[in-house]
Amino acid sequence: MENGKDIRVTGARHICTILPPEGVAEGFDVIQGGCTDGRYIYQCNENQMNDYSHSELHRTRIVKIDPETGERTAVSEPYPLDHSNDMCWNSLTRELMVVHNGRNAKRITVFDRDSLRPVRSFEISRNIFALAHDPVYDRYAAGVSGGMDVCVYDRDFNETAYLALGNYGHVTQGIDCDSRYIYAVQTGRGNIEGDRLYGYLLVFDWEGTPVAHTRIPLPDGETSEKETENISHIGGRFFVGYHVRGKGCLHEIFVEGL
Repeated sequence: MENGKDIRVTGARHICTILPPEGVAEGFDVIQGGCTDGRYIYQCNENQMNDYSHSELHRTRIVKIDPETGERTAVSEPYPLDHSNDMCWNSLTRELMVVHNGRNAKRITVFDRDSLRPVRSFEISRNIFALAHDPVYDRYAAGVSGGMDVCVYDRDFNETAYLALGNYGHVTQGIDCDSRYIYAVQTGRGNIEGDRLYGYLLVFDWEGTPVAHTRIPLPDGETSEKETENISHIGGRFFVGYHVRGKGCLHEIFVEGL
């Protein structure tokens, strides 16, 4: 790829199964967005109400996970968050954000991290499927619905740049970022031999230059490919949330070459 980088995912380890919350296992079985606040991992469990297209009817519970132990430490009440496609943590404002997507694709809902209760909702200029925040330059990267382009927003969600990142033939999923790179996980469609549901990590710089496009391996002992849904990082440690019908799982992936 560009910039002389050789960024690869060299392995993975299973952290935990993201079980649907006790007492409400029926229906809350679709893992969607996720992020980290630098200590805990947050994952959205969506109930699609047997009606995928009417996302305004869907409900989501947010699950808080300790990545060191795999313990689920808190579960929110169900809230109307459409597909809850991605999550974002702004460490400057201390806000936990959920990207709705679906029929309300411009909408973002802000949650209190401690209570896991919604604080406010607002809409931005574009339909988006993913969101990440860079605290160094206080800016957002937002995945624009309908492809893999990224719109860059300032702290007040004014557009400052538009990055046409191209189509890699995979299903777009969640994104993450730091001050150097934008990280995206995608899922194989099966149009490349043997890649159905295979996870991919794509890395771009903030000018939109591709830096890496690499497969994400499964942990030792796992053989069934899973649908990548979200990515987050704590320092140099990266975490990927996967959708597996009825449970989902959280992996740590080992990224080299950054």
